[in-house]
Amino acid sequence: MSRVRYEINHYSIGNYMKYFLGALLLSGVLFLGAQDTQGNTPEKTALNKTPIRQETVVITVTQQETSLFDTSLSVGRIEDEEIATVRLAHPSDLVNRVAGVNVNNLGGESHFTAIRNNLSTGANYLFLENGVPTRSTGFFNHNALYEINMPQASAVEVVKGPGSALYGSDAMHGMINVLSGAIPDEQLIKLGAEFSDQNWYRHLLTYGDRLNPENAFRLDLNQTFNDGWRDNSEHTRDAFTGQWLWTPAADFKAKTVFSYNYVDQSLQSGLSRDDYKNNPEENYYHLPGRDVESFRVSSKMTKTLDSKSEINITPYYRKSTTSGLIPSWKLNHKPNSPFRNYDISEIHDSNHSSFGVLTNYVQNFKNMDSKLIIGLDLDYSPGETQVEETNLTREFRANGTYFTDYYRTGTKLYDYDPTYKSISPYVHYEFRPLDKWKFDLGLRYDYSEFEIDQNIKPDSGSSYAQVRDPIADQTVEFDQFSPKFGFNWDFHLDHQLYGSYRRGFRAPSAGTLFSQPASYNSTQLESTTIDSFELGLRGFITDRISYDLSAYHMFKKDDIISYRDPNNPNEVTSAQNGETEHRGIELALQWQAHDDWTLAFSGTYTEHTYEKWDLGAAPSWAPNGPSGTDLEGNELERAPKYLHNLRVNYHPEWMKGGRFEVETIFLGSYFVDQENSHKYSGHELVNFRVDYPINKKLTAYSRVMNVFDRENAAYVSSSDFTPYRPGEPRSFFFGLEYTF
Repeated sequence: MSRVRYEINHYSIGNYMKYFLGALLLSGVLFLGAQDTQGNTPEKTALNKTPIRQETVVITVTQQETSLFDTSLSVGRIEDEEIATVRLAHPSDLVNRVAGVNVNNLGGESHFTAIRNNLSTGANYLFLENGVPTRSTGFFNHNALYEINMPQASAVEVVKGPGSALYGSDAMHGMINVLSGAIPDEQLIKLGAEFSDQNWYRHLLTYGDRLNPENAFRLDLNQTFNDGWRDNSEHTRDAFTGQWLWTPAADFKAKTVFSYNYVDQSLQSGLSRDDYKNNPEENYYHLPGRDVESFRVSSKMTKTLDSKSEINITPYYRKSTTSGLIPSWKLNHKPNSPFRNYDISEIHDSNHSSFGVLTNYVQNFKNMDSKLIIGLDLDYSPGETQVEETNLTREFRANGTYFTDYYRTGTKLYDYDPTYKSISPYVHYEFRPLDKWKFDLGLRYDYSEFEIDQNIKPDSGSSYAQVRDPIADQTVEFDQFSPKFGFNWDFHLDHQLYGSYRRGFRAPSAGTLFSQPASYNSTQLESTTIDSFELGLRGFITDRISYDLSAYHMFKKDDIISYRDPNNPNEVTSAQNGETEHRGIELALQWQAHDDWTLAFSGTYTEHTYEKWDLGAAPSWAPNGPSGTDLEGNELERAPKYLHNLRVNYHPEWMKGGRFEVETIFLGSYFVDQENSHKYSGHELVNFRVDYPINKKLTAYSRVMNVFDRENAAYVSSSDFTPYRPGEPRSFFFGLEYTF
């Protein structure tokens, strides 16, 4: 059975024009490549001869270029060469190469993230672009990687576990920092275009140059069009990144980054088991998805005071808007319920802006080769949230409930303006008291407040079954100290032991505080904290084999649980009696077996368990949650114990810089429900990639994702109706890249 339907009447004139223009662009790239003489084949790149033993420099930990061997944290870094090899169509294609990382593909640009945690929508991660968070605290979006232009990045760094003292709320289980493409010292013009057999097309454009000794710039454009392999699953994306480097003097520089991203994405459903097995292209949601628009500008100014000190000031502005979002968890498949009217749902429109500044002073000392960083972060983020009641049109078919249309009723369920403010001083100090020992200490204090300006009168009431009177105007305050400690011990020339203790936290979001009017105590909630202990070993077994082995144990406390009053099902209580434990072992291994062969392995074994999670004596706020169940000792749902990624890269001399890569991805089994009564068996996928430089300017590339067309699920839930979110089938990609 073919999983993709090709029907001539499926495409509009706009679709024909889109693919025609794409074909025209590819033809132009081929024509330009053909103009190069046959003798102009590129020389063999450094990849083929470069040994594994080379210094890895990371930036995220201290916002300074630092050797990985001078950090006490577990950090995975993916360089531009590997990004170019992967040619990612979705963030999961790239970041899942880092040990301990599991980002899934929910279709289009959507995703859940799991770094030392289970797959979830929780605000457990901090997503950054060039060290600046892409969203303010309290406005987390689990899909937020679609607001960053990752395919044209110069590097991606993943910090696992809580961040250093330079980072505050949401940096609990990990951080992903995307570093924009490197600004060139000479003219760079690059044009790429690619197609897929799954109705997917993308073109990429890069233009950069050094105008004079003081000014250089880079512009990146990424446009993606996707009709989707599932029914009604189309999405488009426009991403633009502009960078300007100004160096007017030897002791001063300013790097300004402009980012714009727009995503128009359809809503995709989970499936019944039968459709997952036999008709994975089905989609029960025939509804608009969402429009997401984000804009960010930041300018990092560095003033060098002398050879040992500098000041960094990074003012920023950002705005993110989401329109027309009909939450999938509000689309219900059974006709009756004691708690809600199943013909009614809601549509969300929200936005928030941010004005902020990141500042720090860096001082290096000769004594004990020490470094002091003192910083202050300020953030002011006003937002708007509107939720309107909708009526749904549903069709009950033999295989499930289809949602085919909706209309707004005009009834406002929520309408309020939250404003987030924070001030966060911190200090980071590192020193080397002995030649082979290095220590770092950090402390951060975050004071923040949420102010709500309610646009619905508290006594207005609502016809919506779950909504009582809205929360009145008020200000909610939070404060949190976050200590950090780490060490590095160079016990051997080629091997290092490192370890750390770090505390992270998450302040409640605006939605948790103010969008639960049925929860009478939501504004009394406090921050959730996590304490992380880590021990690692990294080094070189030979000049051709590097490794990084780490073990961690984390304790999360005061997590938020919501449950219903058994005597009043419309009243929800929020409590902070949730405690979970997270432990695991991660291994990253790279072996240059031969000048022409490189093997890389990322492996993870994890255990994520509920230590305290009493949901009360009535059904959970979440559909199908356990009733009156104490989950202590149970494994977290959607938390596979095993994650493995193996890559074999073949780059023979005759390919003149080209390469073949075979990637194997193994995701182990996991429980799909909190009660640990049902399991997903996991899956194993194989991907194949090839790059071939036709000449110095033109490169052809191709990849086959899910080579053996294995059945796989992006995730499986405990839903009675739509538990399976199908993963991508076998997909063929072909593209050309021309460098002028």
